[in-house]
Amino acid sequence: MGTGRRTMVWLVLFFFQVAWRAAHAASASSSPPVQADVGVSYGAESNVFLSERNRHGDSFIKLNGTLSAVLQPTRTSFLLVLFDGSHQRFLQLGQADRTFANLAAHYRYALRPSLVVGVSNTLSFVDLILLDTEGDALPQGQFRALGDKIRLYGVATPMRPLQLEGGVFYRRFDMDDFSDDPSLDFAQTGADVSVKHRMTPAWTAEAGYEYSHFSYDERKARTRDSSFTGVVDPNTPDLRLDRHEASSVVRYSGPPGFEASLKAKLLANRDRFQNDLSYWQGEVRASARIGAQARGELLLQAGYKHRVYDERSREINSPDKLREAFYTGEAEWTQQIWKMLHASLHYQLITKQSNAPLRGYVNHVGLVGARAIW
Repeated sequence: MGTGRRTMVWLVLFFFQVAWRAAHAASASSSPPVQADVGVSYGAESNVFLSERNRHGDSFIKLNGTLSAVLQPTRTSFLLVLFDGSHQRFLQLGQADRTFANLAAHYRYALRPSLVVGVSNTLSFVDLILLDTEGDALPQGQFRALGDKIRLYGVATPMRPLQLEGGVFYRRFDMDDFSDDPSLDFAQTGADVSVKHRMTPAWTAEAGYEYSHFSYDERKARTRDSSFTGVVDPNTPDLRLDRHEASSVVRYSGPPGFEASLKAKLLANRDRFQNDLSYWQGEVRASARIGAQARGELLLQAGYKHRVYDERSREINSPDKLREAFYTGEAEWTQQIWKMLHASLHYQLITKQSNAPLRGYVNHVGLVGARAIW
């Protein structure tokens, strides 16, 4: 059994152990220590492969769920174990089925009321067709991978409205346990800092910065000397990427049943060997939640993302840089129909525009489903 599978088995057993202990402690807690949100839905997509050249629509059945367990070993410590996953099964295009699963453990310890340290470990599994930025499926078979991320961090509250956080992390992305193709295996290391300020009881602002370095195991860099030869020089160095990400968010919590947020992000992906993976990206996203669960709840989200490549041209021998823009819009209505049972309607629009021919797409996704929340 591979290391990744052993880690997954250990974390699954650990989750159920924590959930069992938390359930036994329920009588001594004012809030439920174990919570779940499980749903099943039926839907359809108009462009499953997100391609202008390979348009296929299909209907699907989707199963999704979230389970969380909380345990407080001591008065100064806190443990949260969280599992969330989904499986999307297409009725005709079975090769496009998608599975996602995340299992995370978060532990915090308060050194003093104004200083908290913590560690988190997140194990992720994906099984899907990998789509590149042109909308082609690479590879044509199923893409399976296991990722593991560990983060050490500290949170300081020098004064009540202000909160500072900093951390370091390591992530391993591995296909070896599931696939014979190791070309996408990589290790990611990085650090992050953020500051959060509660301006008023209703308004909160947050800003952060994250740096990370990607080191690929066997994927060769596409240097200028061998970019278009079709032959990989064994002396070519392995691909290395540096990523800088600055973000900010403003949240508003107004009258009961209304929340809104506005997020902005600027990302620079720097390829150390100057190939076509260097780009600048700007992103903005707005969301609003209206209503209460008992009376029905409406969630609205809209996003825009723009990417400009440094070395990549929109066409061969073209002086114009490749540019891409992504637009997303979502609306979801949830209505309680009986005790813990809820019905939901969801619609999503995904659009990509590009100055390169046949690299844009439009996809409409609609779902109707039922959820059990407790």
